[in-house]
Amino acid sequence: MGYFIMDYQSLADSEKFKKFYKVLCRMSGLTLVLCDESTRFRVPLDYRGEMMGILCSFMRKNPEFNNLCRSCDMKNCEKAVLKRKGISYICHAGLKDIAVPIFINNKHVGTFMGGQLLPDAPDEKNFRRFAEGITRFGFSGQMLRKLYFKTPWMPQDRLDAAVELISIFAEHFSELGSRIIEPETDDRALLRVKAFLHRSMTEDITLMDAAAYAGLSRNYFCHWFHEKTGTPFLVYLKNIRIEKACQLLVSTNKSIAEVAVLSGFQSISAFNRTFSQNLNITPRKYRDREKINR
Repeated sequence: MGYFIMDYQSLADSEKFKKFYKVLCRMSGLTLVLCDESTRFRVPLDYRGEMMGILCSFMRKNPEFNNLCRSCDMKNCEKAVLKRKGISYICHAGLKDIAVPIFINNKHVGTFMGGQLLPDAPDEKNFRRFAEGITRFGFSGQMLRKLYFKTPWMPQDRLDAAVELISIFAEHFSELGSRIIEPETDDRALLRVKAFLHRSMTEDITLMDAAAYAGLSRNYFCHWFHEKTGTPFLVYLKNIRIEKACQLLVSTNKSIAEVAVLSGFQSISAFNRTFSQNLNITPRKYRDREKINR
């Protein structure tokens, strides 16, 4: 069957959207991500797979810092949605960010977020001020300095112009509405949902999250997904997490706790229990066995 999925992923997949985005990126000088309504899930829009600048990517490896980033993203995304207009703001770490909501058929379907720009031209004085603001996170001063001086900056008037340009772009897609999103077949929808699950498996994904992503009711999604894959949704999600864990155990030297987190398990005990129940072997013994057999 064919139907329209009105969400941030299908928007990013639209050929019309991609063409406009490439022009927008050149004109604004910004690399953006497209977030869902909650800002939890996001798609890189430069089509190279990059989610954020090198400085933010480094700092967000710290769990406490990353949680603050998420809260900041959500708060400012909500502010932009309430205003129904794009905004620029200073994030909790002192960098400049933007949020521009997209509405289609009067429904908020996603938000452009980006920036991660230095507030001032990089120099020693500004670096010291920036570093002092995040001292408590224990970042390596040498690495922080290196990445700071590689991070772009933009005068506020130019950033305001970029936000205005991106807002015009968002308004244009609001006017186009569902015409920019092609009818979707079951096969294409299933591939899209699977890609979403693989991409977001480290998040606390619920059945409601997946159903909302697919644009289906919870009950219908359960039946549809089971019918198309031959596997209940929660079993499928568990299986891809275990598959990811197996890959990490064999191909990396990460600790069992790190593998658990990177595979989407909420605790090491849950990881050990689920892994052992499904493969009849503990993660540590699995690693040892596979390394001997390689």
